[in-house]
Amino acid sequence: MNDSDGEDEEDEFGGKKSSKKKKEKSSIPKLDKIAIKKMKPAQLKEALKLRELEIQGTAKDLTQRLIDYEENRSDSNQRKK
Repeated sequence: MNDSDGEDEEDEFGGKKSSKKKKEKSSIPKLDKIAIKKMKPAQLKEALKLRELEIQGTAKDLTQRLIDYEENRSDSNQRKK
């Protein structure tokens, strides 16, 4: 088949390569403090990657980094209104 049929294709590791663009920051879900504290380190790292934040550190560091980001995000949204 040709590559222009709109389907995803496999990369060299057998994974799917999507033709879609990277998600915009506005489509990143808002997380509350309780949800963040319940997350496991791997989940924290995924959430941090989506927000283009540093993923190195202890689970406590990751949790605090994500909480800080979400609090600043909600503060800046309230100021825009």
